[in-house]
Amino acid sequence: AKNLSINPKIDIKARIELLKFIAQDASWKGDFINAKKYYKRILQINPADVEAVIGLGNVYSWGSEFDLAIALYEKYISKYDNIKVMNAVAANYESNKQYQRAIIMYKKIIDKVPDDFSTYQKLAALYNRIGKEDDAKKILKIGRERNAVVKVEKGNLADKGKKKGKDSLKDKVIKEYQTIVNKDFLNDQKHRNLLSIYQWYNKEG
Repeated sequence: AKNLSINPKIDIKARIELLKFIAQDASWKGDFINAKKYYKRILQINPADVEAVIGLGNVYSWGSEFDLAIALYEKYISKYDNIKVMNAVAANYESNKQYQRAIIMYKKIIDKVPDDFSTYQKLAALYNRIGKEDDAKKILKIGRERNAVVKVEKGNLADKGKKKGKDSLKDKVIKEYQTIVNKDFLNDQKHRNLLSIYQWYNKEG
């Protein structure tokens, strides 16, 4: 007779998906006790499951257990460094009125994903919320300029892929100034300068 045993890895994956369905269904119905129970069971099987971490954190947040959500997310980030979870913990910092910690976390996200304008918007909204309107305007301006720079960078990458040998003078200038910008990322004047350099060289061809 053929061996009909189920692959353990497939069995575990299917089990996790079933547990997620049960946990999500419980949370939608407001049954937070069972939602927590099943999300925790998933994390016992696979501690790296980001959907389960965010699901459990959401249940904590909906029950105003912000400290538990924050502790859960911080523990996950310390091991796996996930952008979705970083955003989740920043939101919980805000809900728990830990505004300075939220600001620090949003800045960390910007450092990792500098071309995601939504993070600049979240940080600006937080600045406005705590009465720092000037900082809100500044971070939005930096975000817009950074996005413009990224678009130019992507265009330049295609050109660089065609080149071989030593860097041209253009590449050396851009590379050197990019290093300066990275050392002082939130300096909007340096971003404007870098964007001007890109635009000048592109115009010159």
